[in-house]
Amino acid sequence: MLATCGGDRLIKFYDPLNLKTISTVQSNSPQSVFVSIHMNYLGDKVIAGSTDKTVSIWDVNQAKQLNCFVGHGEKVNAVVFTNMKEKCASGSNDRQLKIWDI
Repeated sequence: MLATCGGDRLIKFYDPLNLKTISTVQSNSPQSVFVSIHMNYLGDKVIAGSTDKTVSIWDVNQAKQLNCFVGHGEKVNAVVFTNMKEKCASGSNDRQLKIWDI
């Protein structure tokens, strides 16, 4: 599984073996652009940081949002799942690192 994001407000999931798009997720708001994404080690969830100051978790197979975290004061530039399955982290232009319970 491969995932990409860009200025088109989409996260696209690809099968890297045949280069076909599996599914697509669109941001919830016209002002929200996905800036960073990270896939968990199982390849079934993606965490995304966006310009609307939120961190969201998406189910890859269902292309469905599972959770959304609010608390940053600026756009979220970096996101990552931690080694512990129940945590993730995000970094923002507000110069804060936040640890979230999934």
